[in-house]
Amino acid sequence: MHMINPGQDITTSASAEWATSIDIPAIAARLRRAQRVAILTHTKPDGDAIGSTLALARALSKIGVEATPLYLPPWPYRFDRVVRGTPIVHLGADDSEQAIPFEPDAVVVLDTGSWSQLGGVEHWLRDRAEKTIVIDHHLHGDADTAPAKLIDPAASAACEIVARLAVEILGLDSAAQLPIDIAEPVFMGIATDTGWFRHSNTTPNTLRLVADLLDTGVEFDRLYANIEQSDNEARLRLFAVALTSLEMHAGGRVAIMSLRGADFERTDAQPGDSGGFVEAPLSIAEVRVSAMVTETDYGATKISLRSKPVGDEDAVDVNAIAREFGGGGHARAAGLRIAKPFHEALPIITEALVTRIG
Repeated sequence: MHMINPGQDITTSASAEWATSIDIPAIAARLRRAQRVAILTHTKPDGDAIGSTLALARALSKIGVEATPLYLPPWPYRFDRVVRGTPIVHLGADDSEQAIPFEPDAVVVLDTGSWSQLGGVEHWLRDRAEKTIVIDHHLHGDADTAPAKLIDPAASAACEIVARLAVEILGLDSAAQLPIDIAEPVFMGIATDTGWFRHSNTTPNTLRLVADLLDTGVEFDRLYANIEQSDNEARLRLFAVALTSLEMHAGGRVAIMSLRGADFERTDAQPGDSGGFVEAPLSIAEVRVSAMVTETDYGATKISLRSKPVGDEDAVDVNAIAREFGGGGHARAAGLRIAKPFHEALPIITEALVTRIG
C-alpha cells in the first residue's frame, strides 16, 4: 500500500478530484483561531465517525475552542458509554439544518466527503463551504463538499488522521502524550474500522499508533466489552431473523441476507441494530462476498458489502461494486443505497454480485 506522510499532497490519477489542499498544521492553525466549531460526520455514524468527532471536539475544548459534534440519525446506542460528558447534538431526520443550534466559525466534516452521506445538512454545508474542512480516509467522494480537504487513503481510519491533528493542536510530541479522554475514542475508531485489527487496512503505522494510545492508559478490554458486548435483546433477535434469510449464490461464493421493515417491528429493533450482521456469512469457508440488504422507511434499499480472500483468490473489490450504484467505501467493506423498493433492489444487487463473482 502506498504510504502518505502527514500533510503530503495526494495527486495520483486515482484521486485527482480529491487532491489534498490543506495539511495538519494548517488545519490546526485555522481551528485554533475559531471560537465555535461544528463537527459533522456521515449518517448512521460508526465507531470511526464517533471516535474521530469526539476526539477532535475534546482536543479543541482543551485549548478553549467550543466544539460540538452533530450527529445525523440513526444513532447507535452501543456508543453511548464513550460519549461521557462531551456535549453533542442529535439532529433529526427531517429538520437537520434547522436543528443546528449555533453559527460556527469553522466546520469540520470527518470520515466522509460524499453528499449522499450528508443529505440532512447538505444545503447548510453548501452555504458554509468557505469555512468547511473535510478530513477523510476514503478516496471517492464529491469534489465540491469543501475547498479545503485532507484525504489520506493510507490511514486505516479517520481517527488515525485526527490523532495527528490532536497532537498538533495540543502541541505534543506524540500520540503517547494524548490525554486519555482523547486517546480512548481514537483507539475505538481505529479498532472498529479495522475489525479489531483483523482487516487488511491494519498497517504497521496503525499498530505503532495503537501502541502509543495504549501507553496513555486506554483499557482496550473494557472498551471492547462496552462496544462489542453491549447488545440488547432486540439486536440478537434481529440477528436470528437475518440468519434465517440467508441465501447462497454463485456456488456458495456469494451470501446474501436481508431484513424487511416488518422484521425490525416484530423484534422491537432499531435501524442501527443491524450493524455488523454482514460480517457473519464470511465465516463460511467458500464465501467470497457477503451482502446485507435492508429495507428502509423512505422507499430506498440499503446494502452493506464485505469480502475476503479465499485460497489463492484475492478478495473481491466491493468498493468497485458499490461505486457502480453511487456508493463506496473500502476494497473489502463498502455500502450503497438503491433508490428502489426492497423487492426491486434485491434482485438487482444479487445479479450484480453473481455477475462479478462469475
